[in-house]
Amino acid sequence: DELVIPIRFCVEDEEGNIISDDKGNFTTDNIPIFFNEYSATGEFEFDVQKNLKGQELAAGQFTFNLYEGETLLDTATNQKGTLNEDGTFTGSVDFDKLEFTQADVGTKTYTIVEENSGLPGYTYDSSIYTVEIRVTDNDDGIISANIESIIKIRDEENPIEVETIEFLNSYTSLELNITKYLKGKSLVANEFSFIIQQISLEDGSKIGEEVIGKNDSEGNVIFPDVTFNLEDL
Repeated sequence: DELVIPIRFCVEDEEGNIISDDKGNFTTDNIPIFFNEYSATGEFEFDVQKNLKGQELAAGQFTFNLYEGETLLDTATNQKGTLNEDGTFTGSVDFDKLEFTQADVGTKTYTIVEENSGLPGYTYDSSIYTVEIRVTDNDDGIISANIESIIKIRDEENPIEVETIEFLNSYTSLELNITKYLKGKSLVANEFSFIIQQISLEDGSKIGEEVIGKNDSEGNVIFPDVTFNLEDL
């Protein structure tokens, strides 16, 4: 049978309105539009270590700042330190995670520094770390962020590229040198006594026990070792 029967149809929308001619072509003012939407997000967390030599590292002892350009993004302190084989203590510095959207795709630059709060006996690490991060949209709803470089600058030293972000402080205890002089006769060991006493800056009242030292025959005043805890800072 070679009979050909032409078939024509019209397209209707969900309300029954005809939106095409009898050949199925959409009319000019009724062309359907389909909207797809895509978004992607991602996170990044810095790995920063605080090292301290000569003293235990207490939680929250040192403070660190994270900048993007001149903008301060976050401030964090160190965690309690654990003892290393070389006698130093290490604790992590946990900044909040950075959150990225598609608007952040590209290269981002951050700076990490330590605040110098001037605690007596401590030498602070003045290093400035500049970190470049490459932010990439993986086209699967996930944005990845990877470090491209870490540049360390310290005082007048030349910038160097490093693999890790580490700040090293050191602590040296205070040595008190006192000499006793005697006119008219030779000094005898333990002839004189000397007292160290902590007092309140508010009212001058005594705090804690007296520490008593004695002179030797050459006039050196020798005190027993005085132990301080982190609570005394």
